[in-house]
Amino acid sequence: MTTKDMSQSIMRRKPIDDIEEENKHSGLFKSLGLWQLTAIGVGGIIGVGIFSLAGLVAAGSEDTPGVGP
Repeated sequence: MTTKDMSQSIMRRKPIDDIEEENKHSGLFKSLGLWQLTAIGVGGIIGVGIFSLAGLVAAGSEDTPGVGP
């Protein structure tokens, strides 16, 4: 493959009419249910709690030393 072919391959563009035609037939559909969304929410809350608690422990307090100097 020559340099000219490579540059043309990298810089090629798809016509807008082709993109619009492809998007007419594709649609989004509902794939997550109540249980999946609930699990994502609970997992996010637990994850935030774990990392927040780890940060507080690493910072230490007046009575207990933290991580680092």
